[in-house]
Amino acid sequence: MREVARKAGMSFSTIYKYYKNKNHLLFSFIRYWFSQLQDRIRDHLQGIEDTREKLRKLVWVQLDFFERNEDIGRIIWVRTPFSAWLADEAYEENPLLEIILEILREGQARGMIDSRIRTALCVNLITSTTSWAFINWIYREKEKRLTDELQPVFDVIWRAVGNDTD
Repeated sequence: MREVARKAGMSFSTIYKYYKNKNHLLFSFIRYWFSQLQDRIRDHLQGIEDTREKLRKLVWVQLDFFERNEDIGRIIWVRTPFSAWLADEAYEENPLLEIILEILREGQARGMIDSRIRTALCVNLITSTTSWAFINWIYREKEKRLTDELQPVFDVIWRAVGNDTD
């Protein structure tokens, strides 16, 4: 926190007026990044009516965002322990979760998403699958573009939550 305060040109005590601790500061950034991602997803969903295509676009935008912002992806998915996520309100107040829930609830209402599956489970499946794809991409030394993984990642998600009748 001292280094952050120094680089921000403010006193150590001033930074604590706004942030309780370094995790609170970290999750302020994470909420901001997820808010940017949510805005980008909303832009990309314009004009898409089909739930399956909305979900596919949501996954693609996430993969593309983290491919373009690798450092952010590393902070969120690699360096931040899950226990820190659970201890912070960012876990529940995540702008990304809001848009995922909208798509899932709409899909369940239309009969395209299996309504027997709790939306919380679907959200966890989507976020864990996309974060796994990112982590795998990093550790495989980016052999190809992260967005090239769209189809297999999406297929896993859709097979788990989709309510295909064909």
